Amino acid sequence: MNTDKLTQKANEALLQAQTFAAELGQQAVEVEHLLKALIEQDGGVVSPLLKKIGVSADVLLKDVENAARRLPKVQGGEPYLGRSLSVVMSAAQKQADELKDDYVSTEHLLLAAAQSKGPASDVDRQHKPA
Repeated sequence: MNTDKLTQKANEALLQAQTFAAELGQQAVEVEHLLKALIEQDGGVVSPLLKKIGVSADVLLKDVENAARRLPKVQGGEPYLGRSLSVVMSAAQKQADELKDDYVSTEHLLLAAAQSKGPASDVDRQHKPA
């Protein structure tokens, strides 16, 4: 994915996800790291959006952090986009294209993460409002 097609907030979230992965000693940046970044983002729309649909951002954040801690740890090496995050980034770009949006936003990333398969989407589904 071309990072030039990310909004400023989406790019910030991706960079923060990389930081979170590094803090956990993980080389692969995965969807769990991105979700944490999206939920915690200052001035972002994800946390207020979650609240609006009846999802506790604090509870979801705790579960996402727990899922991230279970990811494999690797010492040394350069960070890279993990498989799950690569799939989510492509899906977010596709959603932006279908909506005729010029840029991939944090909303596109959240939707793509929620629709993905894997541990991060399992966490998202557990918090789906009734």
